[in-house]
Parts: sequence; structure tokens; C-alpha cells
Amino acid sequence: MVTYVSSSRTVRAALLVVVIALAGLVVPVGAPAAVAAAPPRPTVTATVSAGGRFLAGERLWVTGKVSGSSAGRSVRLQSSPDGASGWTTVSRTSTRAGGRFTLSVRPSKSGRLRVVASATGSSASATSRTVTVVRATGSRTLTKRASTLAGRVGDATSARRTLTRSQRSRTGVKNVRKVVHQRFEKGLLVEVTTSSSRRTWLVTGKILRRYLADGGPSGRWGVPTSDARCDLAERGCVQSFAKGTLYAAQGDRKASSSAARGRMGEVFAVARSQVGYKDRYPGVGPHTTKYNAWVGSDNAWCSIFLSWSGAAAGQAAIPVAKSYPSFVSKVRASMPTGSKPRPGALAFVSTRPPHSEANHVMLVTSVSADGRWLNVIHGNYGPGGGFRGVSEQKWSTANRVKFYGYPRY
Repeated sequence: MVTYVSSSRTVRAALLVVVIALAGLVVPVGAPAAVAAAPPRPTVTATVSAGGRFLAGERLWVTGKVSGSSAGRSVRLQSSPDGASGWTTVSRTSTRAGGRFTLSVRPSKSGRLRVVASATGSSASATSRTVTVVRATGSRTLTKRASTLAGRVGDATSARRTLTRSQRSRTGVKNVRKVVHQRFEKGLLVEVTTSSSRRTWLVTGKILRRYLADGGPSGRWGVPTSDARCDLAERGCVQSFAKGTLYAAQGDRKASSSAARGRMGEVFAVARSQVGYKDRYPGVGPHTTKYNAWVGSDNAWCSIFLSWSGAAAGQAAIPVAKSYPSFVSKVRASMPTGSKPRPGALAFVSTRPPHSEANHVMLVTSVSADGRWLNVIHGNYGPGGGFRGVSEQKWSTANRVKFYGYPRY
């Protein structure tokens, strides 16, 4: 005989278990959510100095804050000059306490700037509104420049000083009529008046210390011809003067120099700043210098060092390549070559038998009057004792120089 009573009890018991189980899945009203809410998206504010108006050669500063951030967050200043179709990163830094930052750029033309804060483990990336920068024309007196720089240079610490006629003759500027300079807590302003213009330039930091040690406006380097450019690798700054170029990076003890001017002088000064760098020589490899790390290659680094020097000066005249053979190919494809030495040339030489072809490259910074001797800066050479490094030395043009490349600085 079949009994249905016990079966229905079993069903009721099973249903009760299901109801109890389902009851455990109900979230009471007001209970905390199982997944925490996403943190608010950060915002980036950006303000440009001098209202975004600049004269050719002047440096602008962009200051701001990344909300909800502390020190150490990476931020990038990006530029889109008039006529450009996209954005290019021109300067990088990290936030200070409270998410604040300061970046700088020396624009060449009007356009737009923006600041991008990189994503972190707990916060998304964010971009500021764009700010417009306008290249203006005209003059800039010391008084006006001090006003546009506001608190960036601090208070004046000296009276204004005017160079004498004799001192003006040593500034390196033709048709100079007046030079006035004044020290501030954080820099030196130099107003230069010629027959065609009046401009005021700012000198700061390690470059200023070297400049003053060498005599200031009437000394070895003459008057500035632009503000420093400080959006370079290793937080380097390079500045042009009437009689040469000065460069200093964050880790440098003092500014390095070159008597050459313009883009070529900037590359020279950067390369000279590396003289004395050395790394243990591993023979055929792998090579582990900072220049290798920069380019992403463990190959021999004489050419990589020159690529780095050009890039660290903000110049593209010297090609970037991950190996010496590739560098030679790019040199032959991108610039004239020949047999005559001249400043700025790349000298390709043979340093090992049978001396049938070049296996090493150097940067020529000067040539003797008789053409017999070069002054060169080169990497992956000497100083012995199991090390190779960056050296500056004299080199005979008769010492197996196979050919020269002539970068378009």
C-alpha cells in the first residue's frame, strides 16, 4: 500500500528549507552594498603664467592641482601648436604634497596647452581644460618682466645695475645700446636694448651660479639671448647666451658649457655634462649604461651616447638607433657625409685591426686652425681599469678617421 502522507510532509519540509535559504539572500533595506562605490574621478586645474602671452624665447609656467592626490603622481604637460593635429608631451613632473605641480615650457608659436595626470592604482587618469597661449610681439622691459613673473623670482635683492660702455663691448651683442640687470631671490633679470629691440631674460639655478662665477653679463658668456629651456631629459635646462651655451640637469653638481651657440651649442653642452661618466666594461656585452636603458638596447653604446645627447638637448639632428650599424645607416640616409672635419660633425673612426672600416663614432666640438686636430667628446671609450665611459680629448685627423657625418642642427 502506498502512503501519500509522508510524501507530502517531505515536500513541505523541502519547501521550508528552500524558503529559509532564499530568505538568507534578501538584503535588508539600508544594509551596506556588497561592492564599494568607485572613488570620484580626479580633476586637474591648470593656470598659465603671464596670462598665456609670451614673446619669442620666453618661458611660461603652468601650475595647478590634481584633486584627491598626494605627492608622487605623474603629470605631463602637452602642447598643440597652431596648425598641429594632435598633442605632444613637452614636459613631465610629479605632484608635490596636496597634488600640486609646476611645469614649464618655452613655446615657439601660439597654440594650446593641457595637463594630463596619469592613472594610479586607485585613481583614473584625468586631463585639464585646455589653456591658450599666444605669441606676441614688441618689447619687454625689466619692470614689465618682473611683473609678469610675479612671485616666481621673489623680491629684488639688489639695485638695478647698468653696464658701462666698456662692459657693453664685452656682451657679444652688436649694436647694443644699454644693458640693465637686477638680482632677485630666485634669479637674475637682464634687460638688453639694441638698435632694434628691448628684451628681458631670466637666468636661474645652477646656470645662474655658473654665469655669475664667469662674470655675468659682461663676462665670459655675455648677455642671455633667451630664457632657459627646461623641459629636457633628467630635468635638464639649457640656455643660450651671446657667447655660448650653458646646461645643467637635476643631478649635476654645476652647469656645463660650450663656446658654440644655437642648437649645435646645446648638444655640445649636454654631451660635455656627461664627461666623467663611466660604466664597467663587459666586453662584447651586454652593456648596462643609462644610455642603453634610455634607448632600450644592450649593444655597444658609442653611437647610443650621441643619440642620447641630441635628444637630451631637445634636438633631432642626431638620429636615434639601438645599434652602431643601424646608426651608421641612419646617418648616411639623413645627412650629408664627407671627408672634411668641422665643428658639429660626427667623426667615424676605426679603433681596431684591420682598420678597413669605422667601428666607433665621436662628436667633433672644434677643429684646429691647421685642420690637423679635433676636439671630440665620445662614449664607450677609456678610461681603463675595466671601465669605459664618456671622454673629451684631442684626436688627430690622421688617426684613422674614415668619414664625417654633418647633422643639420
